[in-house]
Amino acid sequence: MTEHESCPSRNIPDAAQVSEWDKRLAYYVRFIGEQDRPPSIYSVDPFERSLTRWLNNQRSSLRSGVLLREKAAKLDRLLPGWSSPSLIRPNWHQMLLRMIQFKKEYERWPSRKSPDSQERSLASWLYRQRSAETATPDLTQMERTARLDKDLPGWRISNSRRRRDEPAVAARRKHQDS
Repeated sequence: MTEHESCPSRNIPDAAQVSEWDKRLAYYVRFIGEQDRPPSIYSVDPFERSLTRWLNNQRSSLRSGVLLREKAAKLDRLLPGWSSPSLIRPNWHQMLLRMIQFKKEYERWPSRKSPDSQERSLASWLYRQRSAETATPDLTQMERTARLDKDLPGWRISNSRRRRDEPAVAARRKHQDS
């Protein structure tokens, strides 16, 4: 199955006259319209991940000064705030969904030391959730903590604590098995 067949709405009319760049922009805009969220680099769908990489490349081109003005203008018109990831900041529930998706796909917790900026963002978000839990909890924080407990068992334990505790856990398992 080609990437265009995997999503029926990806067909762009009169595709022969539209540049590949314009097609990617149209796919990106359509994705947001249909999914009510920007594409995620952690998606299981390779096409969705490619849309995220495409926009990141546009941001990089803008910072490097090589993005054509016409393209930047189209992006400004169709994706307001596209040039600043912080302006397209996901809400708490979207971050939770991204975290669940990441954990399910990679079978590990995100790392703040990762070279991938989106993984670092997830790791930082999780760190903030742990920090907020220990602060004076309000009703919203208690609801969020309950949701994290339900959807992400083990979220309270940091990666550094996991690494520190691994030898002791392995020794206990070995002792229990014998």
